[in-house]
Amino acid sequence: MSRPVLVLFCLSVSLLVACSEPARPTLNLHRAVAIGDLDQVKRHVYWNTDVDQPDAHGDYPLHVAARQGSVNITRALLETGADPSVRDATGATPLQTALLTGKTQVAKALIAHGVPLEPQALPLDLALAQIGERRDDRTKIVDLLRRNGALQAD
Repeated sequence: MSRPVLVLFCLSVSLLVACSEPARPTLNLHRAVAIGDLDQVKRHVYWNTDVDQPDAHGDYPLHVAARQGSVNITRALLETGADPSVRDATGATPLQTALLTGKTQVAKALIAHGVPLEPQALPLDLALAQIGERRDDRTKIVDLLRRNGALQAD
């Protein structure tokens, strides 16, 4: 093997080895979720950060993602094994958090992942009366609950 070919080969191998794993995360997992930084979340997943660890306020990463409306981060956390039935400091599940904050796309992602929509476990009175900042948010949530059997059609 000629010297230039050997040097090129060694450089190629070095680049492949260097690119084989992501850098360590530079942000706390909860902060990464709160600002919607999917790359940082994926780094935490790769480096085996506990995705079911609450922060000082009792919020879990899945609750933060639900409250922020971060569908991709919610999916990434679920695929990693985040517990969708965990309750935050207020006693809410991630699905309840998504519904109570009007984040129907996150709620759909949780339901698609197999999270049960149990009417007796949802605070439906609150969901029907006060969720969502806009009227269309309430309409979307009521439609989602009806389509998934949590509410009877009028």
